[in-house]
Amino acid sequence: MAVQHNHSEMRIARIWDECEGIKTFELDGEVDSRAGRFIMLFDHESTENPLTVSYDKPLRVMVKARGEDDGDNSFTNRLFRKKVGDRLQVTGPTGNCFADVIDMERPLYVVMGGCGCAGLPLLEKEAEAMRKPLWYIFGFGGRSQIPGVVRETPQHYQSIATMDGSAGISGDVLKAIEAVDFAKDAQAIVCGPRKMLIAAGDMLSERLGADNVIVSLEAYMKCGRGICASCAVNGYHACTDGPNFRYSLLKDAPDFRYCKRGKSGAPEPL
Repeated sequence: MAVQHNHSEMRIARIWDECEGIKTFELDGEVDSRAGRFIMLFDHESTENPLTVSYDKPLRVMVKARGEDDGDNSFTNRLFRKKVGDRLQVTGPTGNCFADVIDMERPLYVVMGGCGCAGLPLLEKEAEAMRKPLWYIFGFGGRSQIPGVVRETPQHYQSIATMDGSAGISGDVLKAIEAVDFAKDAQAIVCGPRKMLIAAGDMLSERLGADNVIVSLEAYMKCGRGICASCAVNGYHACTDGPNFRYSLLKDAPDFRYCKRGKSGAPEPL
């Protein structure tokens, strides 16, 4: 996958709350993207930060507030304090898209939770253009943590679980997967934090086969160009070889299953 170095400055055009702890930022520019790709976003105080393209025309990104451990001046915390009209630097989009690693003609199930739902609007746009329905499987902490983009998807295609039982099935996303009767020749995309990718990937592999499960890998990226190796996993770079991988390529790799790379690039326990 060739890395694109398109770079531009954009202003924040709109900001809205998706749900508790998650905001969407709409910028005043456009990018040419496919579902599953990402941009590197930064301001004058930060290095580049990878964010999934939520929508491309206009460009939208969905951002989750980070905890106090990231510091008050971390990029995500500063972004939450920004206002309409503030400038941001955008590089990309880059990385592979879902269509690079799946067959869009086959039945497709999309497993998401929290900010893993960021790419949903663009994926839904592509599915609508193909007149192909998608089956969504969601897992959240509670009703207050369900992003608005989820409430806008076709309700009769959803299986939802919440940990507090306030919406859908009571339990984690695995409970939502268990409730689904998968179609013949089905594939699945899983988007979310690493532990979710592993748990859902293992369960889906048993039912669909590991080659038919795609995981969208969250990784710490410093350069986004395959140079620094901060996002390396099992010999691949998430920024240039991914971020979307067949589960069969990662599932047995120790640096995928048991650890991830921190800001220094060194492995850290999950």
